[in-house]
Amino acid sequence: MFATTLLAGCNALFSLEQTLPDSVDPDHDGFSDADGDDNCPGIENPEQEDTNNDGIGDACSTFCTSRCTDEATCDCEDFDTSTELPADWFFDEYGGGMPTVQTEFATSTPRGLRLHAPGSPSGMPFTQKAKLVRYFQSDRRHVHFEYTWRLSAFGGAALDQFLNYQFASINLNDLDQNPFGNVTIGNILDNPGSPTDVWIVGIQFPTARSMAISMPVPVNQWVHVVWDVVFANDASGSVKLSFDGVTVFEMTGPTASPNSGVAQIGGKAGVELLQSCQINNCGVTKPTVSQNLAHDDLVVELLP
Repeated sequence: MFATTLLAGCNALFSLEQTLPDSVDPDHDGFSDADGDDNCPGIENPEQEDTNNDGIGDACSTFCTSRCTDEATCDCEDFDTSTELPADWFFDEYGGGMPTVQTEFATSTPRGLRLHAPGSPSGMPFTQKAKLVRYFQSDRRHVHFEYTWRLSAFGGAALDQFLNYQFASINLNDLDQNPFGNVTIGNILDNPGSPTDVWIVGIQFPTARSMAISMPVPVNQWVHVVWDVVFANDASGSVKLSFDGVTVFEMTGPTASPNSGVAQIGGKAGVELLQSCQINNCGVTKPTVSQNLAHDDLVVELLP
């Protein structure tokens, strides 16, 4: 193997003609596919680059390559192998929400996920949602949830009405769907002239709390989001949220009501539009725009 590798390296460096026969090196990069010397069989990659040193060449790696080693506690989806929604995730929709897997909405090519939640032409109270959900049954309580999203412009003509956008959430339920813990990120629009009025992190248990956060979210730009949530009914609970590697929210303390044993736990990625007339009693109604949100490279992992 050393001689083959040395020869291949020299050939690549000095642009010499490869000497391995097609039967063992069909991609002509100087490394034997047949002997397992090539870290990306079938694709010509004479440099054999392997950025994360996982034994799989960069030319054959996707975002999800080697991300999850235990399917019972981890799932990664980059939407690159199929135009169908992943089998172990389910789509949660209401009011006409729609998902599509397509090439126009990808940060890691070739495909990503587009989620569409329609607005309300009348501006009357409504709930519309489009969310992709991945839950596990486990006794673990630490959820690591990361994804890359691209948020389209939103708000529009509804700025002087009360409109609540909820995006991702991390959830802990019992096996009958009764909630024990819930952490969300959202945006409340109730101030005319402010397109992103108040970003909030909401923690439902043991009491409902909403904390405003300073979090610029560029419209129509990809942003990498990472959550780490530990559900507990004491000081060991915690929530941490970062955007593009910068921590925008962090707290410790209770994040769940008492619960032990196997539960349903995981995350939701998407958008939900909640409109209320509590602010102006619907004296004036205006149309609300639809929301389109692109996602790619989702990971939900339960940590010990």
